[in-house]
Amino acid sequence: MYGRGSSEERLGELSEGRDVVIASKFVPFPPRSAASLPKALHRSLARLRRNQVDLYQIHFPCRWRRGRPWRTGLRTPSRQGRRGPSASRTIPPNRCGRP
Repeated sequence: MYGRGSSEERLGELSEGRDVVIASKFVPFPPRSAASLPKALHRSLARLRRNQVDLYQIHFPCRWRRGRPWRTGLRTPSRQGRRGPSASRTIPPNRCGRP
């Protein structure tokens, strides 16, 4: 989220009503937890003017937090139909260590 969400707002404005692939990301800075991930996605969706994104990423997932709670946090939006079936990391898994 660049510019405190302004980039998502602009992208939402420009892509509204168009068939485009949209990705967004969640930054797990403390004190955020995996439980805050669905709420952050909901706010991104509002700025993007969308019901779902095609790809939702955890930005720098291993630098601050590791493990299963983040994977579980990604499942919730998928079950709610707010993100597509894929999730990604912006750091290769081999640089993260074991979850």
